[in-house]
Amino acid sequence: MTVIRELRRSKGIATIDFCYHVRLHPVTLCSVENRRLVLSPASRGRICEYLGKDMDELFDGNGLAI
Repeated sequence: MTVIRELRRSKGIATIDFCYHVRLHPVTLCSVENRRLVLSPASRGRICEYLGKDMDELFDGNGLAI
C-alpha cells in the first residue's frame, strides 16, 4: 500500500472526492496507488498540495508513488 492510499484512507477521503480535488480519473489514481503509473509533475504536485506533503514523501526518484 502506498503512502498516498494510506493518507487518503486515514483522512477518510473517498476515492471519488480525492480524484475530483486533484483532477485525476479514478482509474489513473488506482494505477498510481498500485505503483503502475508515473504521473506528470503537475499531477504529482496537486496530490502533494492536497495531502499537505512534500514530493519526496509521496514519490520516489522515478516518480512512482512510495
